Amino acid sequence: MTEKILQSCYTNANYDVGGNLSSGWQPVAVSKDIPKKAYNACLGFQNANSTIQKEMVDEQGNILNLFEIIGDGEYIYIIRTKYGLRDRLGRGNMFSHAFIFSWQEDNILDDPNYILAIDNSNFKDNEADAKKIPSALTRTFGFNIDTAMSAAGLENKEYLKLIQSVYTQISDKSTMGPLYIQYDGTQTQMSAILYCIYFGLPHYLRKVLCIASNTTDNDHKKNIVFSINTRDKGFYFIPASGENNILSGRNEKKIERYGFIDYYVKNIGSIDEINYFNQLDEKAAELGNITADDELILKVAHKIITGGDIKGYKDDELEEILSDALRSKTSKSELLEELIADMINEAIDRKIILTDETGENLEYKLSLATTSKLKNAGERYNIYLFSALSVSQAAKKLSDMDSHMFKNYVEELAKTDVGM
Repeated sequence: MTEKILQSCYTNANYDVGGNLSSGWQPVAVSKDIPKKAYNACLGFQNANSTIQKEMVDEQGNILNLFEIIGDGEYIYIIRTKYGLRDRLGRGNMFSHAFIFSWQEDNILDDPNYILAIDNSNFKDNEADAKKIPSALTRTFGFNIDTAMSAAGLENKEYLKLIQSVYTQISDKSTMGPLYIQYDGTQTQMSAILYCIYFGLPHYLRKVLCIASNTTDNDHKKNIVFSINTRDKGFYFIPASGENNILSGRNEKKIERYGFIDYYVKNIGSIDEINYFNQLDEKAAELGNITADDELILKVAHKIITGGDIKGYKDDELEEILSDALRSKTSKSELLEELIADMINEAIDRKIILTDETGENLEYKLSLATTSKLKNAGERYNIYLFSALSVSQAAKKLSDMDSHMFKNYVEELAKTDVGM
């Protein structure tokens, strides 16, 4: 099998300048057709690991062979950095070997094994070997969710806490530093835990996840760092027990409101993971969020997929989803406008008065509306709202309208005794 292999390596290498031998940090054994954006990003990640001011060892005292997975939303970089080397002057050196994939490639989002099962033999520790770029990467036997949970030491309850904890680290701006995940020091358990994380997270989170196999000076740039002893560090998670110090009641309520963050893990074994997350992305795109990364739109998409008909929503559910749809930054989506229109009409039928904030967001959405369905629903709601306002409040609302809208509403209001 032939696959497109993109790689970039980095080390303190020798080079000839006018017959004089010099050395310096530089990229080597770089694929010829690597996209410039990916190349520059990878160079930055690898250069960040080139500061060697002490003996680089792992937690077990062995020479550090750092493993990193870095997602930047567009590409994912699988990097191994081997320390303990020396340059021509005897100074500390390292060799960093990265493989780069686009998230657009087939199977990467659907199957975490594509990146996690890359065998260590593919990563080289010198320029000569790295220049021999293979036509396909050697991969080890991969996991499925059952074997991964078993190897990771996760039961369903702990798996749920893991996904919630990882999401909190990524999304909560008050969370400073990475989430340290405890493991037994083996690559097998680390890979199993990572499989569970990638398999359980929505796609937009998978694309930006940054992971390291050992603590380094760059921990602050990572979401997850693996450690054999986490309790003496910052935020931590212990798979065997679910013990952590990152989740709070506020975090858990937020995740509960969104619905889609941990939906798969809560329903593991009863829903198709690949189908659910692909549906979520597709519905978000239909709602105007092409990159499927707007959490409000994803929340609405999730409700459409799993929540049934709008008429079955409780009043507070209806108001919440309508508020989310109106607060979202997307526009030019017929599906979103039709959904908002349906919810507005349902709110009118139930005699629900929207909050001031939701009403303001509705007016903004109406100013951008492209479908007659939304325009008509908005006009119907405002006519309904006038009947619930005092005369002075209604007059004030009318006076704030532009001349075209004023004329339309005056004509409609004049048809009823209350409106007149």
